[in-house]
Formats: sequence, C-alpha cells, structure tokens
Amino acid sequence: MSEDEDEGRFGPDHTTTASSGGLSLPTAAPSNPMATAALQQVAVAPPTTVSTNSTFTAASQQIAAAPISATHPAVPAPTSAYQLIVRAPPNPNRFASQYLRPHLSTHPPPPAQGLVTVLINVTNVINNGAQLVGKVPHEAQPPLGRVMTMPEIMLFAPNWLRCPEVVLRAIRNGHETADLIDMFFAPNGPPNAVEKRMAASRIRKQLSDGARLLVRPGPGMTFGGQMTCDTQKVRQDLGPQLDLTADAWELRAAHIAGTRLTADFVHVKLSAFYGTLHINAFPTGSAEGILTKCLRFARNKPNLDLDSSHFDWIIQTQGF
Repeated sequence: MSEDEDEGRFGPDHTTTASSGGLSLPTAAPSNPMATAALQQVAVAPPTTVSTNSTFTAASQQIAAAPISATHPAVPAPTSAYQLIVRAPPNPNRFASQYLRPHLSTHPPPPAQGLVTVLINVTNVINNGAQLVGKVPHEAQPPLGRVMTMPEIMLFAPNWLRCPEVVLRAIRNGHETADLIDMFFAPNGPPNAVEKRMAASRIRKQLSDGARLLVRPGPGMTFGGQMTCDTQKVRQDLGPQLDLTADAWELRAAHIAGTRLTADFVHVKLSAFYGTLHINAFPTGSAEGILTKCLRFARNKPNLDLDSSHFDWIIQTQGF
C-alpha cells in the first residue's frame, strides 16, 4: 500500500471528525467550489557533563564502602517519550537556485528557467504522491531566512504540509486539525459539512505520514496503531518548534530510502501562490509572514512577472 492509499488518523482531536475511507466525490453541492474541487481530485534530553573532583570522589568512595543502614525506595524509570529520528544533515543543494546579491532595486533578475506550473488535473500528480489540485506543488521553492506563519502556509501553499518538517512544526506548536482546516478555508468563510470532512481526512493523513518520518516512539512505546500517534504527547515530549523559517525543510522523498522521487525544490510563478485570491484576503497582523509580504508585492507589481527565484530579490530590495 502506498503512502497515499490509506487515510489513517493522527491522534486525538475532539473538534473534527475524519472519514475512515478514501476520499470520494460529495453528492451535496459545496459552499466553497474552489476549495472542494482541489480536495475532490486527490484520492532526549542532552547529555549532562559532570566535572571530576578528587575530594568529592574520595568522599563518595568512603560512603560506598560504609554498610547500608537503611532501605531506600527504588527510583522509578523515566517515562518513555517520543524522540526525534537522528538523520544526516540535509542536502544543501536541495533548494532551487537564487540569484546572488547585490541586487538592483530598479529591476529584478531574469526569470528562472524550467518553471513548474500549478497542477490542474489529477493525472499530472505523479511526483511525491497526491497533492491538492489548483495549488502550488509541495516542491515549490519557499522563501528562506525569514519567518513564515502557518496561516499563510495553509492559505497559499497547503501542499507544503507534505514536508515532514512543516507537519512536525504544526504539531509541536499546537495546531490541531480543526485549526488547519480553518486556515485553509479562511478567505471564503467556514466550510460546509462535506468540505470539512474531506479536509479533515486529508489533513490527518498528511500529519500522520509526515510525523512518522521524523518521530519515533521511545523504549517500550508504540505508535498505538499503524497510523496513530498521540499528538499531545509529541507536543509535551518535544516542546515547541522555535525555527519558523523554511531553512530546514526537506521534501518527503528525502526521508524515504530508495525512492526515485525528486528531493529537490523547484521554481514556480508567484502568481501561482495566490491565483485569483483578492489582495484584501491576504493574511494581516500576526498571521502575516515573509511569504505574504513577498506575494503582496508581486500581486501589486504584475508587470514584473516574478517567480520564486525572486524571493531573495524582493526581501532585500524591499527591506523585509
């Protein structure tokens, strides 16, 4: 069974009900055609260093040699915890090329070659498994070195949720399935029951698939089932994710030994991120990160015909 053939679930989430089977076309008319159309077409703690002290050592030896006059209760073994899988450093060449600085503020560098288009038909979904149609693929190059927020990720590039690092960040920082659904549907209001069920099933699968590539159960633990994991305990054991940039991201293929799928990011037109989304629907306030800032600039400068190879040019020339 391939990674996208089962829907699975990922831990407790009492706010959303997920479907247990594969995704099917709804019979009810959705209230959000664009979002529904996209959904329908996708079936240890660090080691402690103790300094040596001869006086302390001698005293310890004397105590050890003395007879035991009292019985001490046994110290309970520490509770097992979810742990991060130790992996080799990521390939530094996995990101698509950016133009070297210094940049000219008056004119962007030439466009990137071999731009990848947005998926418009499910038959085009070949690389790295099924993805949301009508959205940029998860191979799309992200902006680097600056904070990106989960609301803007789910709005402009929800396929990035296929990157295991994005999944684990969402879990560790307390984003439940219901939160991610709200972010995805934010511009058009709350989804109807069909849309919500389909999105919940989809997102749960992405969470389970991605997390299992980065997290392993501790001694004496299991995942509790083929596709289940306690998200609350993962969050408790690993703590929050403080790195909110894309600098450590890898494609899912980079975590799967022997795969022939690409592990390299690619360039896309910046207009592919926002499509027909009105600029007034772009995230603001705390939800606005570097992605929104760059896309707002591109949206206001359509004559520049910018792509993701221009992220660095935009960031530097606009002072983001």
